[in-house]
Amino acid sequence: MITFKNDEMYVERVKMSDVAAKFGTPTYVYSLRRIEENLRIISSVFDELDFHLNYAMKANANIHLLRILKENGCGVDAASYGEILLARYSGFPPEEIVLNGVGKEDEELRFALNNNVYAVNCDSVEELEYLDAMAKSENKRVRIALRVNPDIDAKTHPHITTGLKENKFGIDLETAREVIERYRNSSSIDIVGLHTHIGSQITSVEPYVETFRQIKEFMEAVGKRFEFYNIGGGWGIDYKNGKRIFDTKEYKEKAIPILKDMNIKIVGEFGRFVVGDSGLLLTRVVYNKHTPYRNFVIVDAGMSHLIRPVLYNAYHRIIPVKRTKEGTHFVADIVGPLCESGDFLGKERKLTDLKRGDLIAIMDVGAYGYVMSSNYNGKFRGAEVLVDGDKVSLIRRRETIDDLLATQKI
Repeated sequence: MITFKNDEMYVERVKMSDVAAKFGTPTYVYSLRRIEENLRIISSVFDELDFHLNYAMKANANIHLLRILKENGCGVDAASYGEILLARYSGFPPEEIVLNGVGKEDEELRFALNNNVYAVNCDSVEELEYLDAMAKSENKRVRIALRVNPDIDAKTHPHITTGLKENKFGIDLETAREVIERYRNSSSIDIVGLHTHIGSQITSVEPYVETFRQIKEFMEAVGKRFEFYNIGGGWGIDYKNGKRIFDTKEYKEKAIPILKDMNIKIVGEFGRFVVGDSGLLLTRVVYNKHTPYRNFVIVDAGMSHLIRPVLYNAYHRIIPVKRTKEGTHFVADIVGPLCESGDFLGKERKLTDLKRGDLIAIMDVGAYGYVMSSNYNGKFRGAEVLVDGDKVSLIRRRETIDDLLATQKI
C-alpha cells in the first residue's frame, strides 16, 4: 500500500506530507487500489461457488467507501438502523441489505418487514418469536437466516470471538433444530438460510473447516433445503508486518470443498479484510518527553482516534512519513494527548530522531478506526481522504466545535 520515493512516504502516487499539509492531522487515508485488490482476492477464493459478498459495515461505514463497494457488486451487512440508513443513502436497495445484531430494535425489524431485505440474521429464540408476532400483526412474511453458534474456538482475542457457547451470539445447534421444525410451515417466518460468524481477526483456517463440517452435517440432519449459507467473515490481516497473513490458498484447498458439497449459495460478510489494510492514520509529533524511566513521543492523535490499542491490546505498525537513514535510535511509547494512561498508540517502539512537527503514520486503520472514534476530552474527529492513483479526495471533513454543539440543547 505504501512506497517511499526520495525517503518520502506515498500511498499510491500521493505524498503523505502533501496530504497532511492540505488536510491537517489527524487524518485517515484510504487506498482505493488496496480495497479493490482485497475484493479480487476474496472473489478468487470463492470463484468455484455461487458466492455473494455482503460487506460488514461496522468495519467502516463512510458512504464514499460504501458506494465504491456497491460499484464492485457488494451488498451490505448492517448492524443498526443507522447503518441501514447509511446503506440506503449510499444506493443499496433493501434486497442487498442483511440485518444483523443481537439486540435489533423495532425500527430495524420494521424496516426488514416492510422493505423485503435480503435476510434478517436472527440471533435468539426470543427475537424470532417477537419478529413472528410483529410479522403476523402486519400480515407480512420475513426472510430469516438463523444464526447458529457452533461452539468453535476461533483462537482470536476474547473480545472478538463470537462462536463459543459462552458468547452472546447465536443459537446452539440443538435449539436451532427445534426452531427450524417449529417454523417449518409458518406463514410469517421463512427460514431461508443459516448463518455463522465465529469471530474476527482469525488467522487459522482450521476453525472454518471445523465450522463448515459441523454446519454441513447439521443441514443434512434437519432435512430442510436452505437457499443459502452465510459464513460470516473474520479473515485476519497482518498488523505487525504488513504482509498477507491469512492463508487463502489453504482455505481454498480445505474449506471451499466443504462449502461446494453443500450445493447452495454462499454468502460472506467480510469487513476487516476488505478495508483494514487500506488505511493509515496520519498524525504529527507534538512533543518528545524523556524521563529517567521512559521515553514518550506525544502526538496529536490518541485513543479517541484509534481505540484498538487500549481496547484489544492491538499492535499497529508506526512508520515515520519521512525516512531517515542516519540518526539517534531510541525506544519510546507513542502516546496521545488525552488525560488517560491508556491513551497510547504503540508501546516500546524503536524510533529514530523524531522531533516536534514530524509526521508519522499509524498503519492498518481502515477497519475499526474512524468508526470507533469519539469526542472524548472534547477532541474533534479527524478528516478522511481517499487516494486513487495520483488523486486525493476529501471524503469526510474534520469536525469543528459546531459538530460538538449540534446535538446539545442551547
